[in-house]
Amino acid sequence: KKYVTEIYYEPDTDSYTAATFNFFNRRKEIPFKLEEVVVPDVPGPFS
Repeated sequence: KKYVTEIYYEPDTDSYTAATFNFFNRRKEIPFKLEEVVVPDVPGPFS
């Protein structure tokens, strides 16, 4: 699994950057736009 440790918003490009760490504890930055985000319809444990 990957966990986001930091997230940044870039107002100039209206995009976001999520920072994660890989297995070797190396930082990886993943740029994305809000339109690319998909939230699955999975009920949570508190619903």
